[in-house]
Amino acid sequence: MKVKRYKQARKILGFYKSNFKIQEPYQVILDGTFCQAALKGQINIREQLPKYIGVDTKLSTTSCVLHELESIGSPVYGAYFILKQFSVWNCGHETEPLAASQCLRKLIGKKNRDMLFLATQDRDLTEQASAVPGTPILYIVMNTILLNKPSDRSHKVAAKLTRKSLTTSSSQHDILTKLKKFEGLEEPVRIQRKRKGPKGANPMSCKKKKKKAPSVPAIEAKRKRTRKRHQHISNVQQVNS
Repeated sequence: MKVKRYKQARKILGFYKSNFKIQEPYQVILDGTFCQAALKGQINIREQLPKYIGVDTKLSTTSCVLHELESIGSPVYGAYFILKQFSVWNCGHETEPLAASQCLRKLIGKKNRDMLFLATQDRDLTEQASAVPGTPILYIVMNTILLNKPSDRSHKVAAKLTRKSLTTSSSQHDILTKLKKFEGLEEPVRIQRKRKGPKGANPMSCKKKKKKAPSVPAIEAKRKRTRKRHQHISNVQQVNS
């Protein structure tokens, strides 16, 4: 099961790498709900998350997330303590903190320009972040960290980017061909000549020769020769007698 989980993660990461250019070091933004679930499942985020998605991973949170946990108090003190270990991403709301989910939505924006991973258990936030193409989302289920499958929106945008790339490549090839022709650098077309080899047997020569039926004049001539021969023999016998 563990091997299958890691293979699935490699496949999903490959999708984001090839279609949205997300490369290591991965930047993961954690919220309080994720850390609270990790605390309950006794998951060491700093140790296990980089093992799961890649060693070169940076873990961060925002000042808004910390402010929200601090205002809630003792029920989420454990999650607050975990998040205090990580760096704080500059969200721009330091002077006027927002609700954690609102802060993270603004951070992702409409295009996720910073190529951020989002680690959360908040379903509404997950749904909203999934609508942004190229946003990898991490969550915890049954004491295990998992990487969410790419959304339909991400797949549609990836397909569109692939088609655009193929069209651009074809256009560039046509332009390069025209430039070569203009500069006289076009390679001459080589005509491939067929190699001469031993000819096979003529199928007509393999047919059995048909016996021709003797014509009537030929039969008559044969009979005349036979009569002449008999007549000659009889004359010779008369002379001898």
